[in-house]
Amino acid sequence: MLNRVLLITPYPDHFRNFLEPDLVDALHYLKKDVFSLVWEKQKNLADALKNYSALKKTITEFSPDTVLVFNVLDLHPLALKFLTRRLRCQRVFWFIDSPIARDNQPKRLNEYRHYSAYFQSTVWPDHFETLKKQGFKHVFGLPLAANTPITTPVSEPNHQHYGADITSVGTYYERGGRAGLLNRVYETGKSKKWDCKFWGTTELPIPEGLPFTVGYIDRETIYNIYQSSKICLQIPSQTHVPFWFNDNYYLIPGAGGFCLCRYIEGLETLYQNHEHVVWFHDEAEALELIEYYLAHEPARQKIARQGQQLVHEKHLYPHRIREMEERMRDSATR
Repeated sequence: MLNRVLLITPYPDHFRNFLEPDLVDALHYLKKDVFSLVWEKQKNLADALKNYSALKKTITEFSPDTVLVFNVLDLHPLALKFLTRRLRCQRVFWFIDSPIARDNQPKRLNEYRHYSAYFQSTVWPDHFETLKKQGFKHVFGLPLAANTPITTPVSEPNHQHYGADITSVGTYYERGGRAGLLNRVYETGKSKKWDCKFWGTTELPIPEGLPFTVGYIDRETIYNIYQSSKICLQIPSQTHVPFWFNDNYYLIPGAGGFCLCRYIEGLETLYQNHEHVVWFHDEAEALELIEYYLAHEPARQKIARQGQQLVHEKHLYPHRIREMEERMRDSATR
C-alpha cells in the first residue's frame, strides 16, 4: 500500500539526525522507494513560492503514492496541497505524543484533519474518541519504536568512554522530575561508588559536579551508551498521560540495555515488569532498584536480553510501517 513514499520530517537536529534516518532505513528495509524531505519553515512568502516550485517539480517527478508527514507541526495544509497537486496519493500524518495532551496543539487540530489518515504515538482511546467527534475519520494509535538493530559490537575505546554504572540520555529539565532524580542518583551514588554518566541537551544550569555531557546524541552514540552501561534510566517528561511512551522506552531494550524506567499507565501492555524492563514509581523505589540490580548482574543481564528480543520481534520501525499499512488497508475496506 505504501510503495513510493514522500517522507517529510521536521528540521530540528534531534529529528534530522535521528528519527529521519530511522524511518528511511525502515522503508528501505521493506523495499519501499523513498524521497526524504526535511522540512524547514520558510522565512517569507517570496522564498516559499520559489522553493515550493522547485520542490513541486522534484516531487512530481518522483510521483509518490503516499506522503508520510512525520510530526512536522509547521507544514501548512495549503503548502502540502500545492506540493502534491495533481498527484494521486494518500496523505498520512504521524504525530509524536498527542495534540490533545499538548497545550499548544488543540487550536491546530484543523490542520491535521485534512489528512487521509492520522496516527499518533500516544495510544489512548479517549483521545481517539475526542478526535473523531471533531471530524477526524481515520484515527489510529501507532507507537514509536527502535530502529533496525545496529549489530556492530561496541569497540573497547567506546565502551570505556560511554560505559557507566548508571546512564541517562535526554534533556535536563524539571518535567517529569527528571532533573531532581538525576541529581539524587548522583548524590546517592557518591558514597556507593556509582559511576554515573548523563547525556543530552539542557534547559537548566547543570549543577557543579553533575556528570552531564551537553549536546545532541546521534543514534550510533546512543547505542554505544546503552550497550556499554549497566543501568539505563528512562525518565519521561510526562507521567500523567497514559501511553505517553517516547522512543527511549524502545531504544534502550532494543540496544540490549537494561531499562529502568518510570511507570506510565499502559506500560504493562508493552512489557512485563522484571522480565523485559524494570519500572519504578518514585525516587525512593528507583534508588532501591538501582542498588539491587547493580549487585545482581545475572538477573540484570537476563532482563536486558529478554527485552532486546521482544523489541526486535515487535517494536522496530519496520513493524510500525507494516502496522500503518494494515490499519489503512482495513479502514479502506470498511
